[in-house]
Amino acid sequence: MSLEGFLLGVIALVVGAGFCFYGFKFFLILLPLWAFVAGFAVGAQAMAVLFGDGFLATVTGWVIGFLTGAVFAVISYLWFWAAVVILGALVGYQLGLGFMALFGLHGFGAVAVGVIVAVVFAIGTIVLGVPRALVVALTALGGAATMVAGVLLIVGTIKPESLGDGVVGAIIYNNILWLLVFAVVAALGIIWQLRTPSIQELDRTQWRYA
Repeated sequence: MSLEGFLLGVIALVVGAGFCFYGFKFFLILLPLWAFVAGFAVGAQAMAVLFGDGFLATVTGWVIGFLTGAVFAVISYLWFWAAVVILGALVGYQLGLGFMALFGLHGFGAVAVGVIVAVVFAIGTIVLGVPRALVVALTALGGAATMVAGVLLIVGTIKPESLGDGVVGAIIYNNILWLLVFAVVAALGIIWQLRTPSIQELDRTQWRYA
């Protein structure tokens, strides 16, 4: 277990747990933080695919990851609808990469599929608007995957470079049984959030947007 893996794991576990079980209740507060973590992974992964380096194997990968994460976080903070679309797209991207992992595919082809699924999820998010059920499902799925990956990083079961195939992909490549754990945690997150009393629909007028 490396120090960077442990630190990334702790961050992923904390952010993932918050998003999985309290994603709707604290949606407007947690989303920029989630956007940074997910944007960091996407930026670093893009550098690994484009230049053939390992995930977070170079300083450039870390820098681009931080910059991408920062941009996603700022956009999520300033524009409500962009924040929701980013959430849908990032969850779709990770699920797309995870689907490719089931067939042992990675690299550019897997990323391309991830992008396609991300676009589909983004469009679906726009079409459906922001109903409670959609936000609960997306936050529970994204949070659960991040939680499981965080635990695997902390115990050293997977290494940071494994995240080059996406959070869900890293889980599947390690052991497909972790996919079942991911599904169970996501289901628990959905149940927990839906049982939270006195939660009203999100009101975008309470959030900065342009």
